Amino acid sequence: MIEITNANQLEKLLKALTTEGKALFGKMTPQHMVEYLTDLVQYSYNHPPHKLYYSIEKANTIKAVAIYSEKKLKLGFISPALGKI
Repeated sequence: MIEITNANQLEKLLKALTTEGKALFGKMTPQHMVEYLTDLVQYSYNHPPHKLYYSIEKANTIKAVAIYSEKKLKLGFISPALGKI
């Protein structure tokens, strides 16, 4: 398991990334994943919210399933926030 508060572990993992790295889940390249994680950290520090792609009701339903349930995301899941990759 990755401990996100362990800066040494994160640095070691990030330095091990290569442009040839293949996705183990989904379709994000290492570059996409780093950009995605950077966005998440920025938004968690009260930056402007990301564009909402659905109605509030549907967004709350997706949030309930994706964040607050024990269900696993399907292999190949692509967040609508990423657009086409």
